[in-house]
Amino acid sequence: MRDRMNIFCLFILLCLAPSLSQARTIYVFSPLDARANVVQDKLNAKCSDVDFVVFGRFKDFEAQMKAQPPYGILALQPIVEKKSDFKPIFLGVKGGETVETYVLVSVDTPVDIKKLDGSKVGAFDLLGRKEMKEFISSQLNAEVNVRRVTKNEDLLPLLSFNSVESIFLPSSLFDKMKATTNLNLVSTPLENKIGLISAALSDASPSESLKSCISEFSNEINNMLGVEKWKEL
Repeated sequence: MRDRMNIFCLFILLCLAPSLSQARTIYVFSPLDARANVVQDKLNAKCSDVDFVVFGRFKDFEAQMKAQPPYGILALQPIVEKKSDFKPIFLGVKGGETVETYVLVSVDTPVDIKKLDGSKVGAFDLLGRKEMKEFISSQLNAEVNVRRVTKNEDLLPLLSFNSVESIFLPSSLFDKMKATTNLNLVSTPLENKIGLISAALSDASPSESLKSCISEFSNEINNMLGVEKWKEL
């Protein structure tokens, strides 16, 4: 009888294990200069009551989201907006703003934004093939073909090898990219602004320790995530 009870208890624990793990896991996906495992280690060393899992590719992030939905996500606004089951609790802030301007980067000649239909544009893959095409086209008010990359550093070779006419880039990264190449890069400002990384949770309420942890991320962590501080909602 006791053995049966032990087996039953073990069965219950095994059934509960995924939900218990899910309840304290936050998935992170955003363009990162640092390696995903480095960012993950920094985040987990800072927060004790959650496990951060950092993804370097949208495909891996999306697959895990479907296989085991997390307690929360840290991601750019376009991603959070697509995940309606998650409610933002913090917005990243940089330069006093929670949004960022973008530019189209080209070689030698600025882009004519009135003649973008049918052009090829390179972009970091935030949403997958179909939704990235829709997203970039909506940002540019033109039907464009999108070449996706999994790292920002892979955008420049698209221009170098004439694979695209321009690349879609946060304006804050333009000078850094320009300094890494002999190409005569020029930028064309865009009117649209896109939200920075935000922290969003599922229906569960955030713990005070989690809120404290995120709001007190070190400068090093914030720099890795592309922000300066956090605004609580």
